Formats: sequence, structure tokens, C-alpha cells
Amino acid sequence: MEASGSKKDPDVGNSLSKELQQWTEATMRLYFSTLMGFVRSRNLNFPRMMMLFRLAHRGQCTVSDLSRHMEVSAPAASQLVDKLVEAGYVSRVENRDDRRIRNIEITPRGLKLVQELKNEHKNKINSILDAIPEEEQEAVQRSLHSLNVIVRSMQQHD
Repeated sequence: MEASGSKKDPDVGNSLSKELQQWTEATMRLYFSTLMGFVRSRNLNFPRMMMLFRLAHRGQCTVSDLSRHMEVSAPAASQLVDKLVEAGYVSRVENRDDRRIRNIEITPRGLKLVQELKNEHKNKINSILDAIPEEEQEAVQRSLHSLNVIVRSMQQHD
């Protein structure tokens, strides 16, 4: 018996673990296939899209901030920024505190692109939701909520 006084069924634990593993892998494949199809169709690449997401989420950043976040050299980050500037997705703006520093910010066109990808992914999720029988939707929602709480608490400890 466990310290809490209850005994877990190992078959249920193994089955649950297997289902969660399959769900995680399937949703990752779905997300990344959506992302890669989206990126390719717009003549982008994954690192540039990561930069756009970072800028959409955080606002202005320096090239150094972006290079640290993406774990690439500053020159490599600068080249990625150059391509995004050329495409009109980001712009360089003068730093108010230090005119020698140029901040990178996402443009309305870049924000629109990020939102388009989010909408495309949301459509895939809605397709999944439409396939869940109505009588199971509440139970699925409760289970997903529990998993989200657990994952968020794990992320806070990283």
C-alpha cells in the first residue's frame, strides 16, 4: 500500500500512461504539421516563425534578446531579423533610452500572420471537438482542465 493508504492499479496506470503518451504525440504531430504547412506556404521557416511568436508575445526585443531566447548566435539572429524586415513582418526601432540600440518589434502584418496561424490551429482543434460525442464533452473538459493545471504547475518549477 502507498503512504496515502490507497493502492493504485498498475494496469490502469500503464493504460493511462500509454493513452497520454499517444495523445501527446498525436497532438504534437498535428500542431507541427499545421505549423510547417503554414510556414512553407508563406515562404518562411521555423526559426523566423519562432521569432514572430516571441515578438507577438513579448513585444519589443533586441537582437541579443532574440538570440538568447532562440539559442543562436547574435549574427544568426540578426540574419533572421533581416529576412523578417524584408518581408515586412518586423521593424527596427530606436531604443528610447539608448540610441545606439535598435529594438525589433512585430508589425501589424507580422501580428496578422501569427493570428492566421493561431486560427488555423484553432480550426484543427474545433475539428477534434466536433468529433467528441456530446455526452462525453464535459468529462473530456474536466480531464483536460486537470492536465492543464498539472502541466502549468510543472512549468512554474522549471
